[in-house]
Amino acid sequence: TALPYIPPNSRMNSASTSSAHEEERGVEVGLAAAAASKGPSDAGAGWAKTSLCTAGAVCAFCVALFLLLICGWQRLHHEGAATLGEVAKLSLKPKGDQRTYQFAMLPNGLKVVSVRDEKALTAAYSVSVKAGSYDDPDALPGLAHFVEHMVFLGSARFPEPSGYDDFVNANGGNLNAYTASEVTVFYTELRQDAADEGMERFSDFLASPLFDPRYMEKEVHAVDSEHAKNVQDPSRRLYEVLNALADPRSPVSRFRTGDLQTLSKGTESSDMRNELQGWFGKHYCPSRMALATYGSESVAAQLARAARLFGNLSTGSRTCQEARKTWDVPASYSPNRMGKWVTVLGTQPQPQLIQAFPLPDLTKEFKSQPSKYIKYILGYGGEKSLLTLLRDDLGLVSSFDVGVETDSTGALLIVSYSLSRQGLARVDIVLDAFFYYLATLRHAPVDGALYASIANVSRLAWDWSTPTSPADTVQGLAEALTRLPPELLLSGDSLIEEPDAGLVADLIGLLVPENMNALLVDQDAEKSWGDQTKVQTVPHYDIKYKVEDVRSRFAKNCKRWGQWANSSAAGASQAEFLEELRQFSPDAGADASLPEPPKPIRAVPADVQTDLMRATLTFGLAQLGGVDGELFGSNPTALALGSAAARGAIDTALGPIDAQVRQAAVAEARSEVQANQLALTDGGADFAAEGVAGNDTAAWYRQGWVTVSPEMQVKVMLRPRVTKDQWESPPADDVRLALYSSLLQEVIAPQLYDRMIGGASYELSFATEGISFTFKGFPALVPDLVSSVVAHFKKGLSAHPSASRFSRVLSEYTDSLRSYSEMPIQYAINDRNVLLTTNMHSKEESLAALSDLQEASVASSPQDLLLSKPLELMALVMGNVGEDTGRDVVSTIQDGLGLARQGPDVGGGGSGEVLSVTPVVRPGRPVELRRRNPRVGDPNDAVVVSLIVGVMTVESRVHLGILGQMLSQVAYNELRTRHDSHGPWGGQGPHATTSRRESRQQLGYVVNAGEVQVSNVHLVSTVVQGNALPADAMEAAVEQVYLELMPARLANLSEAEFQSYRSSYKSALLKPALTTKDEFDHFWSPVSHQGQCYGLRNEMLNYLEDSVTDKAPLVKAWDELVNPKEGIRQKVVVKYFANATARPSKQEAERLWKAHGVPTSALPLLAREYDEALLLERADSATRASLAKAGGYFPQALHCSLPREDTTVLAGVARGQARASRGARGGSAFLGLDS
Repeated sequence: TALPYIPPNSRMNSASTSSAHEEERGVEVGLAAAAASKGPSDAGAGWAKTSLCTAGAVCAFCVALFLLLICGWQRLHHEGAATLGEVAKLSLKPKGDQRTYQFAMLPNGLKVVSVRDEKALTAAYSVSVKAGSYDDPDALPGLAHFVEHMVFLGSARFPEPSGYDDFVNANGGNLNAYTASEVTVFYTELRQDAADEGMERFSDFLASPLFDPRYMEKEVHAVDSEHAKNVQDPSRRLYEVLNALADPRSPVSRFRTGDLQTLSKGTESSDMRNELQGWFGKHYCPSRMALATYGSESVAAQLARAARLFGNLSTGSRTCQEARKTWDVPASYSPNRMGKWVTVLGTQPQPQLIQAFPLPDLTKEFKSQPSKYIKYILGYGGEKSLLTLLRDDLGLVSSFDVGVETDSTGALLIVSYSLSRQGLARVDIVLDAFFYYLATLRHAPVDGALYASIANVSRLAWDWSTPTSPADTVQGLAEALTRLPPELLLSGDSLIEEPDAGLVADLIGLLVPENMNALLVDQDAEKSWGDQTKVQTVPHYDIKYKVEDVRSRFAKNCKRWGQWANSSAAGASQAEFLEELRQFSPDAGADASLPEPPKPIRAVPADVQTDLMRATLTFGLAQLGGVDGELFGSNPTALALGSAAARGAIDTALGPIDAQVRQAAVAEARSEVQANQLALTDGGADFAAEGVAGNDTAAWYRQGWVTVSPEMQVKVMLRPRVTKDQWESPPADDVRLALYSSLLQEVIAPQLYDRMIGGASYELSFATEGISFTFKGFPALVPDLVSSVVAHFKKGLSAHPSASRFSRVLSEYTDSLRSYSEMPIQYAINDRNVLLTTNMHSKEESLAALSDLQEASVASSPQDLLLSKPLELMALVMGNVGEDTGRDVVSTIQDGLGLARQGPDVGGGGSGEVLSVTPVVRPGRPVELRRRNPRVGDPNDAVVVSLIVGVMTVESRVHLGILGQMLSQVAYNELRTRHDSHGPWGGQGPHATTSRRESRQQLGYVVNAGEVQVSNVHLVSTVVQGNALPADAMEAAVEQVYLELMPARLANLSEAEFQSYRSSYKSALLKPALTTKDEFDHFWSPVSHQGQCYGLRNEMLNYLEDSVTDKAPLVKAWDELVNPKEGIRQKVVVKYFANATARPSKQEAERLWKAHGVPTSALPLLAREYDEALLLERADSATRASLAKAGGYFPQALHCSLPREDTTVLAGVARGQARASRGARGGSAFLGLDS
């Protein structure tokens, strides 16, 4: 999209499973909005009805049967028509997609698509409903969203409000939902063996939701908290201003999320229940629904389950069975509502310009995809493009994006610019350049060759697209079924099957000033408004804006735009404009040129070779029966680089082990694996170097993927050796390298754009930790791209000096450091990490480092800070590429940088060591950071409460992996939902207990908890953001979770519940790679850690099978964490306050602890920690240094194997055989070897 993505109205991801790399992926803030990010936005989802033919029931069955036999496809019928189990395989799918798809329609009108993935360990299902926020009653904005929330809170057969959340969480799953403009989508992923009960529960929500009045007020508060979060989102605010310009009779103009004002003010709960039931009955029926299922079961079995559980859904009311309403009348943006110039009071430092052009509804144009062509020609980023003129030649913008959104109200083309300070002052030139370029497009015919090449690129990208997760797959399919014909379900959003140049030309013809609304967003907009009486405010968002006419604001420019549109008068005006541009930007001089339409895309592989695409399982130390080899294939082998090639790696690994013992181990492992019908290659030379990475090996290679892709990927890292006193670098060093990265990217990208568009990409990263080169794409394109990127890097910035570019990029970087566009909780988490992690700096430190920065020091930063030092080279090449090509690519980088081939130490000599593990500070006492919320005007408080466990071990990974699942749900139930139920461990499901308590908290929409990794150190963390209570009270509520509710949860944990959690965690460990990224990341981690931890997953499974056979280890681990022998916990707390930050007295704190249910026995612990806590006002490197001086650092050890007395290979094999005999993972050998 042109604007940063706006999540649709969505529900909190209440049962998310914590991830070992949770924080790196940004999951710690567990928002449903993030979980729903694959879904279409409420601001512009495009859904159309599938056009179906009409026939009677008997005739429909006969025709369907005939076509099934003759053509293998059954044509569909008009919505609501009686059908008898129409079934068809979906054969039009990507070449790389190994899954099986089947479409069916149940007799009650429910559309069903089933997906079989033989490797799947989890199941997923999703239901879409053709009803959304456009269907809200005028008097109840947000009702559709509120229904989406309430549906989850109990049904006739499963009345417990948290029962479904608890069930999904206990089975290692996650769930979510979102409400868009014309569709609502629910989806769940969980363990395969729980799919039947999960779908049974879910079908009952759709059949008979309770809409229990006891929970309405509380869930209205949840919706209101979600809206409060949205109010502060800069992107959301821009969309709301655009919507406010629409016709008030159109649903586009309405408020759609809902809040306390619209959903509860003056409405009794009984009346609201009637509204919910009435709206549900009007819109939720099978003929308006679609179901998507996913799993390892056959599509026939999945369809049978769907028919059994959803086939009895009532066909619904007559109103629901009627044709779906569309919203094209009245037009959202009629001519009298266009041609507006709107200045908006912004909340962020960097100004923006938005151009919005309404177009006809394009939802039915999926075969021609005209928006793909328009987005490409407008957003083209190569040389002589609109972007390079505005950014590189004129310095007016920093970025430029184009997007098209469509639904039944029509389409909206949105052009978004991030403006420089010059661009803000001369926005007229930006508009001039845009309309000049449009005139050139309008006067030339649509380029058929370009259109065809875009179609070719789209086909290639679709054929080899990255598979999505089960949850993303089902929600995408369920939504697509509401607007695409089933036979095009997999291709309709991607392929250009029937190019329509006439339609493209017509749409380009609509991109005129009279059909444009433009927004200028500026923090200082008020200064230009003058007459404040004309300032308007967007209801519910408090966004101030002022509207003028474009023609009055840009009278002279409009005349010029008209001349350009008239070809007979264009020539002189164009020449005049070019001369003005050159005078405006002397830095560009004669090089400045007007933008030209892009040429057809040439760098598209005509014949994609797949000979080396498949990985094979070879013998290796880490694969002697281990599951790593089954899930990810064989480990990479040493890739010889020059004279320092690694040799004899097996001897390094096995040490003085007798050759006969080694041979016996290999033979025994081979026979064991062969017995389980695993495909093997001969050991030979591969075994000699398999899976071993030593300090004398620089590069590694693995042919093929376990997943399916014809692409290759290579990553090369150059890391300096440092001594302990060099662990921390000054902020200025990081700032210099960050600016160098931005500047170099701007220089390189336009010159390489055409080479990348056909299927190759690169990424350069410069930091004090080292230089990283990453390349990915089709092997026919990557080597040439590598050579080009390296050549540009060698030239550096000196080949393209530009004082104006440096000034602009410096200004943009400064603005980014002053911006707080994310939620406050994100910054609170970052503050915690700054306190603990070496070489991180605060925004304030980086801003201070910019004050004296010169262009010359930025240009020389790679040489000064990195290339002049001894560097260690680490490289990994994987995928559809031969070993020789892989070696050549790495050597191209090595030689191109002028680095001698001396093995990993390419800079020669030097003391110190490479920091493959980032050092983490060990606080000597509890730490509490108290500061104001950095987002001006944000009413939320936020708190992060992190307990430090210590350096990760195999044992702690397993313990906290399971405990994290439990903590996630306990914290959510207590801190977010506030339902009068059986508490966080209750319910009427299979795991119900007799304990009753009332959950008393409702702190905010943002609540999440689980395990977190910071480098090699384990934490347990809970985060909360909301405006219900101040941060000190939030912390007290979190302590109740840690000190009372989790111990109680563990005490009441039944054997069945324990086994469910344990099985879910095991399934997560056994989850196969889904994408090439999964595979590459799996191997890059041990490569970057100098060969450590190749067998970590095997070790964790071994420990889970051998030692975590009941809940006792979990109870012990949690007790040691929250009741340490030392008397106080290792704790870091970050608190953000919307208002005062004064710390409560000890007596006031004790009253808070008691008020929030902290057990009396824990009060002395909290009192000691209150006394010992080190209070901080800021998080920066200086504060971190003081913490390190007092407490030191955690060891940089990687504990990736279990301690054993007998570590010989044969002993490990024997242990594995014993374990395998107990049935670990069915019939697969499960052998335990040292990593």
